[in-house]
Amino acid sequence: MHSFERNGFEEYEFITNGDCCDICAALNGKHFKVAKMMPGENAPPLHPHCRCSTAAYSDRKEYDAWLSYLEKGGSTEEWNNKKQQLTKSSKMNNIKEKKLENTKRRGSLPPAMDTKRYQKMVAGLKAHGVTIIKAKDDDLRYLELLGAEATIGGTTHIYHRGEIPSASAMFEEIIHNTQAKKYGVLESTDPEELYIREIYANRRILKNSKAYGFTSEDIERNLAIWEKRYKNLKEVDFDESKIDREI
Repeated sequence: MHSFERNGFEEYEFITNGDCCDICAALNGKHFKVAKMMPGENAPPLHPHCRCSTAAYSDRKEYDAWLSYLEKGGSTEEWNNKKQQLTKSSKMNNIKEKKLENTKRRGSLPPAMDTKRYQKMVAGLKAHGVTIIKAKDDDLRYLELLGAEATIGGTTHIYHRGEIPSASAMFEEIIHNTQAKKYGVLESTDPEELYIREIYANRRILKNSKAYGFTSEDIERNLAIWEKRYKNLKEVDFDESKIDREI
């Protein structure tokens, strides 16, 4: 991302590795704003073991104009400064949004849950065959790239960032673990099922937000995002689909 920005590219292209899943194939060749680059949504990795990549994208007319500017003795740095001056007003509108995205990407975590409560949950889940693990190496890098705090590993593990995760992150992954046990482990090539499970999980969290002290505003925002993705995929509101994934 930073290399694109340093070289004056405002957009990038999603490139698959050839033998890819349906989720990645749907994005192949599409271009997005660098300022809105978000791994897991419009940039690799979209899922565990994703091997796709990105490349700088530039409109042909703009590219030719840049070459012409260089041929006349200008430099790339001067060209970038000129562009920044011409688009300063529009970029100012994106500053707040960009800062929020960068903060999420850096991994700013919510407050950890109470230590005794965490230990009790670890013991309880272990009794049911689920191991809670502090993520490291590839698992940690994957969570950091997605800006996620925790994820499940099949039906037997829950990985989290930090020494102790937030209560909301644990609650959500326990829901996803239960979903995996009841409906099967989620396939990375099945976006519809992913959206369905995320919608049900966020609705369950929202329903219990007061009891567990969760921030309903964040949950409602996440829920709206998943519902919108489902509608874009299936061209129907989620509630109209009458899908049942209760646990």
